[in-house]
Amino acid sequence: MRKFIIGRSRLDLEGFVSICRGQSQVDLSAEARTAVDRCLEFRRVLEHGEKPVYGVNTGFGKLSDTRIPDDHLSQLQENLIRSHAVGWGDPLDREQVRGMIFLRAASLSHGFSGVRAEVIEQMLWLLSSDIHPFIPSRGSVGASGDLAPLAHLALVLMGEGHVLD
Repeated sequence: MRKFIIGRSRLDLEGFVSICRGQSQVDLSAEARTAVDRCLEFRRVLEHGEKPVYGVNTGFGKLSDTRIPDDHLSQLQENLIRSHAVGWGDPLDREQVRGMIFLRAASLSHGFSGVRAEVIEQMLWLLSSDIHPFIPSRGSVGASGDLAPLAHLALVLMGEGHVLD
C-alpha cells in the first residue's frame, strides 16, 4: 500500500486518486502537527483574550457583537456544526467522501485554522478505518458552498451523524 504523508509528500492526481480509492495510507507529518499546534495556541490566546474574535468568542451574524462566555465556547462550536448539517439527496459515494476528508485534513494541516491536531488525526483515522460519513449530495450554505457537506463530516467526528454501510 502506498503512503502519503501530509506536510511532506507531494500530491499529484495519481496520488489523490489512490487515496480516494483507499489504495494509499495517509499520515500527518510532525512538521504539519507542529504548525497546527502553534496556531491552536494562538487561537486559544485570542479566544480567552479581551478582544472579540468573530465566531470564536462571539456569536455569528447579527449576534457578532455578543460575547460568548468562556464556559460556552465549546457549545457554540457544536451548535454551529449542527445548524449547518443540512442537505438532501443520495449520499456522495465512498471515493468522493474519502477525497473530501483527505482534502479537508490537508487544508487544516497548514496551521492557519486554529484546529486541534487530534481533529485531523481523527479524519485520517476515518480513512484508515474505511469509515465514511453520510454526506448528502444536495444542499449547502455559505458563499463557498462547502459548509453543509463539511458539517456532516464534523458531526461524525463529534460522535453524531451517520456513516455509510
